[in-house]
Amino acid sequence: MSNNTFTFKLDPSSLPQLTSRGDNYAKWKAAWTIAFRFAELWGIVENTNPRPIMSTPAVTEQTALLTQWSKEDNRLW
Repeated sequence: MSNNTFTFKLDPSSLPQLTSRGDNYAKWKAAWTIAFRFAELWGIVENTNPRPIMSTPAVTEQTALLTQWSKEDNRLW
């Protein structure tokens, strides 16, 4: 059985830098969005990854399911 693990190291220097005029904004945004999603940091960028609060087991389970779904969804980008 082969191991199909894909490893990826996020190297910011390999991603496009936004020019001072912003004329490469579309390319910059697309590249950084993919990088943040793959690194599972997109929730922080979008502010959809709130600080954890005390919760019941049912809420904790739903949060875990949503977190797993988000991880899988981010890998599709």
